[in-house]
Amino acid sequence: VYFDTFISVIVLFNAVMMGVQVDAETDPNSSLRWFNYVEWTCTAIFTVEILLRLYVVGLRRMCSGPEKIMTTIDIVLVAAALVDVILDVLLTAGSGFYSSAFMVRIIKVLRVGRLLR
Repeated sequence: VYFDTFISVIVLFNAVMMGVQVDAETDPNSSLRWFNYVEWTCTAIFTVEILLRLYVVGLRRMCSGPEKIMTTIDIVLVAAALVDVILDVLLTAGSGFYSSAFMVRIIKVLRVGRLLR
């Protein structure tokens, strides 16, 4: 019960921070660096959540019955968030890696889908 409540609070916090980030992106004087750290932390928590659920509940139970759809959605969203984090790290590191800003924004919008849980 506490674990699900904690994850729900993190999901809501993440959604609020995405809204604040979108608002901050319109201000040319705002520093957006700390948004990356919040995003990376939330993604790490969501990744650990999926791994813990796989360990405790098991893949067979998570992928059968009513859990199947939510598990699929969670895994797709966490994978998209991980891709987003990897792109952010590559872009921040100045590796010369080019990414479409449009694709990064789509991935960020997909993360809001976790609220549907």
